Amino acid sequence: NPAPLNAQVQYQRSWSDAVNVFPLLGGASETSSVSAPVQINVLRGRTIHNVRVTATHSRSTARTHFSGVLDAAGAAGIVGASSDPFDWGLPSLSFAGLSGLRDLAPSRRTDTRFGTDYTLTRPLQRHTLRLGGGFRHDTSDGRTVSDARGAFVFTGLHTSGGAVVPRGSGLDFADFLLGMPQQASVGFGAGDVTLRGLGFNLFAQEHWRAGSNLTFNLGVRYEVQGTFT
Repeated sequence: NPAPLNAQVQYQRSWSDAVNVFPLLGGASETSSVSAPVQINVLRGRTIHNVRVTATHSRSTARTHFSGVLDAAGAAGIVGASSDPFDWGLPSLSFAGLSGLRDLAPSRRTDTRFGTDYTLTRPLQRHTLRLGGGFRHDTSDGRTVSDARGAFVFTGLHTSGGAVVPRGSGLDFADFLLGMPQQASVGFGAGDVTLRGLGFNLFAQEHWRAGSNLTFNLGVRYEVQGTFT
């Protein structure tokens, strides 16, 4: 008997801007995904064999206006900031009595899944038996940084001489002009992180029409998702 084949290709893509109260900050994000499901049904007598293969790939990125253009943190003389062009941007500044400055955290991620499933369907008088299983392989590759350009907190601790800082005194900004934060931190990883995982499943299902107004759906399923490494 002929084997009906159904194949599709689905593609999506979107862009968006990330705005900030400071015009030079912010950036843009982009997401895209492509999926290719293929399904084939083979009829042999009263038995139906269904095979489905699906491959999907998605990607998302977020970048600042400085990414790959200007190492603003390095130009400002911040020691220990990331030198990777992907991380370039302005440091994060926090004040006790003023609005802080924080740029978009750059990120990128890709996810790929390949899966295949098989189902055997066999009608037997009042029973319909289904047996099958599936296998999938997942790969996830990504990178996210939070403080690759440095994060600084200014409270007026130094210009106040350690005394209580009145709100709105401007001493926090004075500490900033002197380059003397109360707290400074920087954090970024070595690069992209790639995770891989395997999974599979097995199942058996029975559709039993016990009477004109009584139907049983009985089944068992076993599924395993391996640890991502």
